[in-house]
Amino acid sequence: MSAILCKRRSLGYGPVVGASSFLFVTPGPDSWIIRLARTAVKAERSEALGQRIRELRKQRGWRQLDLAVQAGINENYVSDLEVGRKEVCLNTISALAEAFGLTISELMSCV
Repeated sequence: MSAILCKRRSLGYGPVVGASSFLFVTPGPDSWIIRLARTAVKAERSEALGQRIRELRKQRGWRQLDLAVQAGINENYVSDLEVGRKEVCLNTISALAEAFGLTISELMSCV
């Protein structure tokens, strides 16, 4: 299967969160439309989790630094998570859930 390199702006579909300025367009079932949709879904999930983290942090009256210390992660990373700029790995999800006194399922209930 051959791939075609296209400039994102020439597609006329607005910005793609987290994508570079070029997309690989692959003909067939895994087309560029599906790739764009997957990117959008990932961004929505990251934003939903970030909102949940911010909500839980504020309910406890914690600053981002307080949460970072409790979870053993960097304060800047907490900020990035809350605005949906970063995706989170399972170890970090586990550390955040433990910091909040929740199960992973309870933490991820919004996603």
